[in-house]
Amino acid sequence: MPPDQLLVPSRETPDALTAFRAMLRGASWLHGAVAFVSQRGVDLLAGVLEEVGTPTVKVVVRGAPITDPQAVLELDARLGAEVRVVLGERAPGFHPKLWVSQTEETTWVLSGSGNLTAGGLHANDEQFELLRFPRAHRSTRVQADAHMTRWKRFYDRGLPLADAIRTDAWTAWEAQWAERETLQARARELDRELAIADATIGAPARGDGSAAVEQSTIRSWMERWYTDSEREVVWELLAEVMAAAHAHRPSGWVASATRKSKHDGLPRLQVFCGLSQVFVASQRGVVFEAPHQYVDPSGYAAAMTLLQKVPEARHEPWAAGDDHPCVVVPAVHAAAARESGLQAVRAAIDWRSPKRGRAAHAQFHSPALVHAVVKATGRELDQPSYHPWRG
Repeated sequence: MPPDQLLVPSRETPDALTAFRAMLRGASWLHGAVAFVSQRGVDLLAGVLEEVGTPTVKVVVRGAPITDPQAVLELDARLGAEVRVVLGERAPGFHPKLWVSQTEETTWVLSGSGNLTAGGLHANDEQFELLRFPRAHRSTRVQADAHMTRWKRFYDRGLPLADAIRTDAWTAWEAQWAERETLQARARELDRELAIADATIGAPARGDGSAAVEQSTIRSWMERWYTDSEREVVWELLAEVMAAAHAHRPSGWVASATRKSKHDGLPRLQVFCGLSQVFVASQRGVVFEAPHQYVDPSGYAAAMTLLQKVPEARHEPWAAGDDHPCVVVPAVHAAAARESGLQAVRAAIDWRSPKRGRAAHAQFHSPALVHAVVKATGRELDQPSYHPWRG
């Protein structure tokens, strides 16, 4: 009979960390073969083992970058694991991600793309299969034993930890670690820059995973533009504007993440109503739009209050002759601008939102921006009614 197969991620098992909890309850042992190990990965696995009870652990790991040598030592010191290390010429090609555990009734196998790192266990978009082999059936015992044989071949390639740390390869690895960490930090910075430069922002969703890239890019922009306290305020402002726009007319607004604005050539996050931006967040700060005085005196007055009372606030019209208030506020003063700014924007939404049909530029709506705001604020926000991806 075939084993039970659970897909990871899935609703029941969203990540490898959840899979570990399932396969370790009542387990007498856990065997692993994994390429990369980080301190955070060891911490997370240790936390699961503390929750469910600590089985006997055997694990073989790659003894070369990206693995942290101190994390390998922690596998022994903290988990009491029997550790083996693949060093030297074979290390760069050692790349498995295989875990096997056994309870009285079941052998579990977790195999996939993620390493023993925070990213591999739950933060990255990884894929695994979690297989469950009942021990009561001979056919599934035979299949489970085949996975154990595979793991044993990996395990036999490593040196016991006590022997590994006496080798020249281990000494060189530890000596290089600080320098390699500096290089890896720079590589991660380049990766973030590449994600920003290469992401397709504000284009129609293609269903090919680009939404995940968009969300990552949006969060990266916010982290680069603002301090923690500023970022919290700007996320909340985005949420308030989206909620107000949707409440006014569910089909009349667009959220957009633009890589290169025609106004200043910089990335920006914005909310459109009709043809106009009513709110913008960028590295220059936040922008609140308001209507002309003859359209809505109270909204206009709110914008004038910003210009008079918020430090460094300034009026920057979108274009020559378009002189309704567009107030730019540095992010450091965004909290002070919140009340009057939102009053101005709500008036602008009423002014700009189309009275019928869907918003102009609807094809450029970024559902990823709405989802990023939801994740950052914990609020419930709707997508525009014309967009099939709700919530």
